[in-house]
Amino acid sequence: MNAWGTFTPEQYTVALPVLAEIVDALQEVGIPVQQFHSESGAGQYEFILPPLPPVQAIDTLVQARQVVQQIAATHQLRATLHPMPFDGVVTAAHAHISLNSASLASTETEKMSISFFASVLDHLPALCASTLPETVSYKRIIADSWTSGLWVAWGTENREVPLRKISDGHWEIRCVDGMANMYLAIAAILAAGLLGVSESLEMKMQDCEPNPNKLDEVSRILLRITNRMPTDLETALKALEADEALQNELGSGLVNDCLVAKRAEQKMLENMPEDRSRVWLIERY
Repeated sequence: MNAWGTFTPEQYTVALPVLAEIVDALQEVGIPVQQFHSESGAGQYEFILPPLPPVQAIDTLVQARQVVQQIAATHQLRATLHPMPFDGVVTAAHAHISLNSASLASTETEKMSISFFASVLDHLPALCASTLPETVSYKRIIADSWTSGLWVAWGTENREVPLRKISDGHWEIRCVDGMANMYLAIAAILAAGLLGVSESLEMKMQDCEPNPNKLDEVSRILLRITNRMPTDLETALKALEADEALQNELGSGLVNDCLVAKRAEQKMLENMPEDRSRVWLIERY
């Protein structure tokens, strides 16, 4: 039986006034909140922002995060998008993407959408370099936790895969967290998808209805699920280095600069004690 609400009594009296103040502040700056609710982790909440064109959507997201952090600070609280601020609490920043066309019939739009997301799957390990850009990001690449799962796969309304199909033309990229530069992450996803559209790529991987982590090897092969998700940042960075098509689409100079900067940052963080690096990240994200 479904719960009638997701807030505990303590959340109603302590957290809800702060959340309501955040919603009011967002609306005052022209950002309507479609919905907000508590998540499964302690102190974890989700705000649903309106669908917008890519750049406008990211501008809105950045502004919304600033509002959330500022209101939290006035209550001596810290709002963070750290992927795992506490043990057992994992936080993501899932991105919903819808493809629409005023000039194409719905069947042609859906065909274009399939090509787009087939290519996203092909390039997904390399995309993780921008969508999961910190070492701590890969603590979310775990099985059976409604995160990204361990396999490169897609499924209709399946939350145990990194790419969830919600409806025709509407998909969710689940292997994204709050550490990502969303301008870069979405640009990389669009670049990968448009490569597929230009090639009229077909979706060879089958719709995975069950949890792929629960399938045996034969069942996964039948669904064309053969590649694992990167489980550490260096693997993702190497995948990006090896993905010449995606590099060419994004610009090899940009990609090289990002790789150099990311490895320098990781070296700095590796030289910090773990507790200090955690605080350093939480203060910035």
